[in-house]
Amino acid sequence: MPNIEEDRKFSFIWVLENFMFAVEKQGESICSPVFRGMNGSEWGLALFPRGYDSSAYIAFFLQKISGGDSEDFPIEWELSFLRADGVPRKTTKMDAQRFRPDQALGDPVFMKIDELLTRRNELVPNDKLTACCRIYKAGREPRLSGLSFARTRIGLERRSFVWVIDKFRTSNRKKVFRLDPSSEQIPTLVLSIHSTDDHVLLEISQGRARRRNLTVCEISIIDSNGKVLDTKRGDYMFEPNGTTAWQFPPLIPAAIWRANANAYVPNDVLSLRCECIISVGVTSNKLEDYRQFSFPSTSSPLSASLINDTDSLGFNRSDVKIGSCPPHCLAKDLQNLLQNGAMSDIKLITPTSEFVAHKNIICARSPVFKSILMNDRAVDHINIDNIEDDTLKRMLTYMYTDSAEDLDWQTALKLYTAANTYCIQRLEEFCSTVLKASLSPTNACIILSLADQRKDRDLKVEVQKFILKHGKEIFNSTIWTAYMKENPLLAMETMYLNCIETSENR
Repeated sequence: MPNIEEDRKFSFIWVLENFMFAVEKQGESICSPVFRGMNGSEWGLALFPRGYDSSAYIAFFLQKISGGDSEDFPIEWELSFLRADGVPRKTTKMDAQRFRPDQALGDPVFMKIDELLTRRNELVPNDKLTACCRIYKAGREPRLSGLSFARTRIGLERRSFVWVIDKFRTSNRKKVFRLDPSSEQIPTLVLSIHSTDDHVLLEISQGRARRRNLTVCEISIIDSNGKVLDTKRGDYMFEPNGTTAWQFPPLIPAAIWRANANAYVPNDVLSLRCECIISVGVTSNKLEDYRQFSFPSTSSPLSASLINDTDSLGFNRSDVKIGSCPPHCLAKDLQNLLQNGAMSDIKLITPTSEFVAHKNIICARSPVFKSILMNDRAVDHINIDNIEDDTLKRMLTYMYTDSAEDLDWQTALKLYTAANTYCIQRLEEFCSTVLKASLSPTNACIILSLADQRKDRDLKVEVQKFILKHGKEIFNSTIWTAYMKENPLLAMETMYLNCIETSENR
């Protein structure tokens, strides 16, 4: 009687989160968790993100860890990269092979790295690469299917901040900014900037790093209103305990910023918006139950193409027992619901526009709307007189999708006010974070007034700290002179804090 285990086709699906931030060099691999195949044999996959023999190709290998109780019979096997919908995009089929324990076989030129980058949206949506392997006994038509899932996560630290550099034109000294880590795994970043006759140059170094890390930075020069003037992006691999500094791509030719000094360095202040991602390599590597598993941009743990199409990975719907409803892409569906207005039952009316919405959603998101609608359930419209159309649209988008995008400080200021008015706490906190990161000598007074008016102590304290830090420039400005006339009590309170700080430092 044939061994049932030998009639099975085993499929192993492996998701690598943040794959594009892998820290492995050429010849170094990321290894999957161990999965079981025929007769208890154990297997693993290995990916070489920057190549094995050639740095131009991703290498992909299958390794037999142990033989279990199986005989040394030949197997056929396939290695694939899957699209976001679960359909193989790139597949290498291997001829029948006999694997010895600890032997690895595969394709050292599985896919060109340039091809993966070109097809990034298709193969690495949301920075998640999905790899697949299936194995079965050679010469025998598999009748049953086995399926395993695994997930490997590359740990990232994302940091965003605005670096305001005083006296950029008039001082020839290097300006230094230190970004302290949030955990012991993450090194300290030290940024230093200076201007030469030709360019504005930025150098990035690290404190003593415990492990290799890939640092990716996008640095933009912004004007006093937060508008981006120039942007540069780069990445660098820091070695543990290394002392070499990263010479970041030149930000801007010196001739350009000097010719446009009012835009680039208003009041002798250069403002940089910095977004940094630090990758420290694999931080999680484990098998998952299928109920935990989902493809990067699909709505179900097992995409329809995998469950229905026996040619995809070689198993039938009957092999997968669904025990619970899968999570769906709720935010996207709710955004579509807001945009097309289907089943809407309430209108939000501004002096110039009307926005349709759904009572259940706005009640769930805002205690203010809930109070209005619970008091009169028959109401079919609400007049919104104190919010601009664009701000209301952004607020509704957040209420439906939990996201707010493309905020400069002025947009965040208006959205903060709206969120505060309608008690949408998480949106208010998010806007507050944007405002803190966007503080400049020209907008600090405006944000201070807002924080005081809305009784946001946390935001108010941060703004006052910023004003004290840049006190010489701000207190001597015409903006502050006007502010003392418009808000004398708040200006007096802030200057009193300055006096206390000055006396303590004597």
